[in-house]
Amino acid sequence: MHNVSYVLYETGSDMDALLQKLHMPSGSYPLQGNQRITLQWGKYMKKDTPFYVLNRKQSVDQLNNLQRVKHILALYNMHYEPYTHQSEWMKSYIVPVFNLNVLDVIEKFTRPTKTTFRYHALDASQLWYKRIAHAAIKCVYACGLDFALVELQMRGNGKCTIRHIDPAPHCDEAVASRFADAIHQFDMDVVKEYRRKERPMMGLDLEFLLVKGNEEVLPAHHILHKNGMIGTDSLYVNDHYEQVIAELRPNPAPEPNRLLKHVWQTMQKAHHMIEPEDVKWYGGGMPCDGYSLGGHIHLSNIWLHTHLLRTLDNYLALPLVLLEDSTTKHRRKKHGYLGNFRLKNHGGFEYRTLPSFIVSPLITKGVLALTYVITHHYRELTKQPLNDYHVLKAYFQGDKATLKPIVLDLWEQLEQCDSYQKYKAYLQPMKQSIIDNRHWVENKDIKTRWKLHPTSQRLIQV
Repeated sequence: MHNVSYVLYETGSDMDALLQKLHMPSGSYPLQGNQRITLQWGKYMKKDTPFYVLNRKQSVDQLNNLQRVKHILALYNMHYEPYTHQSEWMKSYIVPVFNLNVLDVIEKFTRPTKTTFRYHALDASQLWYKRIAHAAIKCVYACGLDFALVELQMRGNGKCTIRHIDPAPHCDEAVASRFADAIHQFDMDVVKEYRRKERPMMGLDLEFLLVKGNEEVLPAHHILHKNGMIGTDSLYVNDHYEQVIAELRPNPAPEPNRLLKHVWQTMQKAHHMIEPEDVKWYGGGMPCDGYSLGGHIHLSNIWLHTHLLRTLDNYLALPLVLLEDSTTKHRRKKHGYLGNFRLKNHGGFEYRTLPSFIVSPLITKGVLALTYVITHHYRELTKQPLNDYHVLKAYFQGDKATLKPIVLDLWEQLEQCDSYQKYKAYLQPMKQSIIDNRHWVENKDIKTRWKLHPTSQRLIQV
């Protein structure tokens, strides 16, 4: 298999610099009946095919509605202020992004007489660079795009203002080389993923709060060490970072039932470490005001790309909204936004969008099984309702009435996957809870649901 991608571009557009560097099929007409992946650069099919398309027309067209873009980015806690006129004196950054990667950071100086550019080395150790790179990737993803050129400014408080988003940019020689290299790498990664034999490996970071009988939070570092299978994580509280949150880090596994067993074993170990016995464990999204919790899923032996990330958002994060407590949505803007990921040293990535789903064995089983189905069948799971602004807004607002029929429609597609049948015993109770409008309660001790008590030895049924 060679060159599975095709670049569709507009005739007459200034594409010469990029086209000269591309060594793959390209043209100004869509390929008919061809199973190639289409990268749409300035020209768009009237109707997107179910097969993988980069920069779908619906998302590109949305950029013409500046007020809509402003509202979308505000949901992601981002500031958008499009240019109405160019200031005579201004410094900004131009950032090309392709498939969740920053290709360059170009400093732009605008003066009354001329505009100059300075290229920066990609240096993730620099705080300013990390903030700019993070904002650019998040902006492109939030707008439903797979690649774009983002222009932004850094404000005095270190936060970024998005000024311009171009999904089909004119490229000088340097930027054209960066995009061409990224497109070639993408094409090779697709082939490598098709040929992959290894099964995806799943790991977890599961956060929870320790709460005293009077509902006062007990900082986890008073009892636990930072590192290890049962450790702590930091949270910004009272103007400083503190190791407040407790965290379970079970051993990874390729199968949900094995991972569930590891979760149970880790919980048992934590239960023997955490004293006194009357200290409650709270999971969920925000069980106490200001204390945001996450259930982070580590994935390796699988290629990270925008389609996989959007499939996790649509088929995992979206259904979980229907099972959450009313307080869970309060973590959305800062931590629970869609497409929240972090690259890991082990070569995989961490999906960070979900709240801490260890609120019960039923929810935990469902999440692990859904993750398994998605990672084994993401090419078949092509629906992306979150590309619709109204569905997106319903996710951030926790509007269950709007989302329920959409989720049940997605669930029908999940049920067609072979892996669903393998873990039907984990998934059907979760579906029934959605149908019955049941939800978890965040300020309830999760030890009760997991049947953890001083003499507990029996494993929750896997």
